Amino acid sequence: MKKTVFLIVFAVMLIGILSAETTKNEMNAGVNANTNKDEENSYTLPYITHAFEFEKKQFVLGLESEMMLDFDDEFENEFVLTTTPSVEYGITEMLTTKLALPLEYSDNDLSKNLEAEFTFGNLEEDIEGLTPWASFEQGFNLGSVYFQELKDDAENGINLNLDYSYYNEQNNFMVKPSLGFSKDLSENDSDIEENFSLNLAKDFSNWLTLNVGLESDIDFEYSNNIEVYFYPIEKFELSVSSNITEDDYEVGFGIDYLIFD
Repeated sequence: MKKTVFLIVFAVMLIGILSAETTKNEMNAGVNANTNKDEENSYTLPYITHAFEFEKKQFVLGLESEMMLDFDDEFENEFVLTTTPSVEYGITEMLTTKLALPLEYSDNDLSKNLEAEFTFGNLEEDIEGLTPWASFEQGFNLGSVYFQELKDDAENGINLNLDYSYYNEQNNFMVKPSLGFSKDLSENDSDIEENFSLNLAKDFSNWLTLNVGLESDIDFEYSNNIEVYFYPIEKFELSVSSNITEDDYEVGFGIDYLIFD
């Protein structure tokens, strides 16, 4: 009886998947190299990412995966594989709930997490400007995320985030301030941590994008990110980045190729 019920449920799900509309199917591959203030180098050779998403009425099912091989100065390597299946349900036009199960295999260990998210807002993402960067945003979003590690002595917590993004289509320029609060629920006496960030982005031409981010906590411990993206030919992205904190900095270079979308 249980087997029959399972087959019926599986058949209904399969019919729903086959009749759903694919809204995203994108694969990228590339390499990264980074160095910090202590001249410690790290390399990712290569990485492959894939994002798949399809929609059925108010439901959006997604699967994001990434596979990479990391090296250090002594060429000791680590294989990392992450995959995140998720399901999102639009309760109303502005209110959605999402359930995700991030999985990561690294160093012969599989970590499993559960994330439940509620969001209210009209934030529009992946807006196209002049360049293939296509990551401008417009609108506001108020979201709460609960996360739980699925293991013994697991950590769990909750985050509350408020994002507002202004996008000037005429000048291909974006300003996005964000305010966040987080609390570790696995420790009874943990404090609420506040975080503020500001992101600026602009397309200067059809081959050049600048993205600048500043992040700080309540104690003014900050980090500053600067990313410059070049698009010399179709489907190729070259990037130069820097991350600066109070006592360290990191500089990176990357190459990304769009296999298909």
